[in-house]
Formats: sequence, structure tokens, C-alpha cells
Amino acid sequence: MSLENNLPKHLKWISSMCETQFFTPCQLHSTSGKGELLNLFSVDALRAWCPCCCAEKKINDAIQIRRSSYHNVVRVQDVAKAVNVAGIQTYIINSARVVFLNERPHPRGKNGESKRTLALVAANGGACKHCLRTLQADSVSFCSIACKIRGGGEMTPNAESLRLLEESVMNQHVAVPRNSYKSTKDKDTNTTTTTTTNDDAAKHVLQPFI
Repeated sequence: MSLENNLPKHLKWISSMCETQFFTPCQLHSTSGKGELLNLFSVDALRAWCPCCCAEKKINDAIQIRRSSYHNVVRVQDVAKAVNVAGIQTYIINSARVVFLNERPHPRGKNGESKRTLALVAANGGACKHCLRTLQADSVSFCSIACKIRGGGEMTPNAESLRLLEESVMNQHVAVPRNSYKSTKDKDTNTTTTTTTNDDAAKHVLQPFI
């Protein structure tokens, strides 16, 4: 079932963002020597663009999509004014707080955890209420934006979501322009849980934020 069925009309673009395929070569600029990938999502056009396309078309509503362990993430400060990310597990990647767009494969349980066991954990606030993925903070209920949508969570920004935005900006150590389309390469950071990306095989490290 499409995510848009669980969203009000003014937020249906979130469904497109979660379901769009990113980090594929741009048909216009991938052969021009620049090797651009589609890593920006236009809210109005409901499609992915590369940085060169955004610059040429003067697109100013694009949200930059990033990657961790081959999964798409967005910075909280880039979406919190338009999307209610409260209640979603956040992580710190290279000094920026991010949330995952979609559900990720579950890690293997240490003792062969059953769905029933995970459901009980979720009921007690220790797992995603939709996919039952183990969460690293008791104060959150979902592991991703898509899971919050499917779980019936409120997606319209509210005071809690805006508080997360304010904290994210205050804790931002490396400033990146809001509508910057220049490709950048992130550096490694020392945090708790290590993951990798497919961007030049660069290593990223995730740290859950409570």
C-alpha cells in the first residue's frame, strides 16, 4: 500500500520522497565528466534531481538526500519545518542529526527473537511500532519516516518537531548551506555504531541521539 494513503493532501509529497530511487546516474550530467547522481528531491516536482539540474533549473525547494549503509537519510534541520519527525529515532552522522526515510532490514536477534517477542518490546517502547525494529531510545516510537506514516503517526509539524529542529541547528558543528547543491564528501567521525556508505566506499559512523 502506498504511503500517500496515510497522508493528508498537503503532505503527500513525503510519500514520493520516501519511494523515489536516489543515487542513480543523472541522464543529463552523468556522462559530462561530472558523474552526477540524483541526490536531491524537489517537493514541487515530486522527483529526484542532480546538483547540476538544480542549478540549471534554479530549483530552490530541493531536499538533499544522504546515505548511510546504503540507506537514504535526511537531516532533521532540512525537513523538520515541513515534516513532523518527532518520535522517530535520530542518529548523528558527521555532526548532523538525521532520520532514515524507510524501514531497514532487521539485524539478527541475539537469541532468535520472535515477532511475538518483538511486539512485546514495541508495546513497551523498545521497538518500532510498525516494523518492530529495535530502537535505541525509549522516548521514540518509530525507526523511520515511512514507518511513522504507516504506523499512523502525526506528520504535520508541531511544537515538538520544531523543538527538534532548533536543537539540531544548535548542535550542528559543521554548517552546510540550506540550498547548497555542491557535492561534498563527508569525513569519518568517532561514534558508537559503525556503518558504511556506497559513496566512494567512504565510512560513516552512526550515533543514536536520545
